[in-house]
This record gives sequence, structure tokens and C-alpha cells, in this order.
Amino acid sequence: MAWRAGRASGLPPWNGSRPHIRLSRSTSAVTDTALADRTTCRGPPMSRTSSPSIETLHHTGPVVLVGHSLGGHTAMLLAAQRPDLVDRLVVVEATPERDAEAPERVRRWLSSWPIPFRSRSSAVDFFDTLGYFRSALAAKTWAAGLDERRDGLWSRFDIDVMVEALREVAANDYWDQWRAIRCPTLVVRGEHGSVSSEQADQMLERLSGTDLIEIADAGHDVHLDQPNRWCNAMTSFLRNTPGSTTSFNR
Repeated sequence: MAWRAGRASGLPPWNGSRPHIRLSRSTSAVTDTALADRTTCRGPPMSRTSSPSIETLHHTGPVVLVGHSLGGHTAMLLAAQRPDLVDRLVVVEATPERDAEAPERVRRWLSSWPIPFRSRSSAVDFFDTLGYFRSALAAKTWAAGLDERRDGLWSRFDIDVMVEALREVAANDYWDQWRAIRCPTLVVRGEHGSVSSEQADQMLERLSGTDLIEIADAGHDVHLDQPNRWCNAMTSFLRNTPGSTTSFNR
């Protein structure tokens, strides 16, 4: 199983999911730490992030590929371009639709952080009161991903590089690539996330055999806001043939 994180993640955000998702098949966990490394964020998403995964997957064989946010974009592009390497695809809070406002929206949000934070607890308090996250776990996870330096806690990425990385998804849509995907695919959206129900329905309409799971009381970081429901969603998809829309409310 290969996991692709969103670009703003300071720590591998899937670690809490892995022990709870049990499969009969053997799995291989591949996490793209370079996604959050400001020294490696250069070039368009596919040229920057997919080559290492392709090289790794040549040795592991076809995998279940899971991608969140910008990681979801690169996951769907990899599945479209290299169907021989992807057995199943899970796209979390990402859509092939062009998002022209993404770069400046992310810049405003990241610029609002009071960097450097004085302590880990002050960072947790800040993230907890933003209204962006819907669980204490999410706030603690983002605080844990901050880089400790002499004068306080800093983000592990450069805002300008982060924003530049979003220019491609702001300028282009990827519906042609989405329609080219041939493996069973799951779309996951949070009830209060960044992918609308209309966008998710459009993804199902344009790619037959796609399953949709909407997780109640979850925002963009569905795996942190509702980890149990997220794990149930993943387990259900991996155990069953996709094709129906399911809402996990318990």
C-alpha cells in the first residue's frame, strides 16, 4: 500500500491509519516525505513527486495507492499514466477540477500562522481555535509537525514554494487523466471538506466503477478529524467491490 500525503504535512499523517487497516494481501507502505521538504519542492507535481514512487513500485508491484489533497492529484495522475503499478486508487479530498483560487487561499491561511510558535502547546491552541480542524487529534498532529529551532517552532515548508506548487492545479484540470484511470477507485470527501458533493458526484459520473464515501463531521483532514470512520471507509472499500455511495456516521 502506498500513501501520498498532502504538501503541508510536517509529519507522515497516515501513521495512525496503517495499524487499523487490515488486508489479506501483503502491503507495502511508501510515504512521500519529500512532499513537505522545501528543499525538494521544484517543478510540476508529476515530475517532482511521482518518479520516486514509480521507482519504488517497480520493486513492490501493483499497490493500493492512497493520496490526500495535493497528494491525491499526483496519485490520480500516477494511476492514469501507469496502470500497471496501481491495483486500487483512493483519492481523499482532491478533485480533477481546476481550482484557480487555491494558491492565494493557501497563502492567506499559512500567512496567518503566528510563526514562530513559543511552544508546542501554544501551537495546538492556535490550530484548535482556527475552525479549520474538527478534532483535537488534527490540531496536535499539525503542531507535532512543526520544526523546533532556537527561537521557537517553525513550519517545515516555505510558503512561496508551497504556493508555487499549487499553480499547476490552479491553471489546469485533469478530467482527461481521471477518465483514463482503469483500476477500482474510491473518492473520499469530508462533510465539511474542500471537495463539494457536486464535485464528488461529477467524479463518479466521469469514471465508471468509482465508489464515493462521505465522512460525516470531517473537514479536509478526514483521516485526522474522524480516524475511526476513515479506517472503516478504507477497510470497507478494500474488502468489497466498489460501486455504491456510503455515508459513515458512526
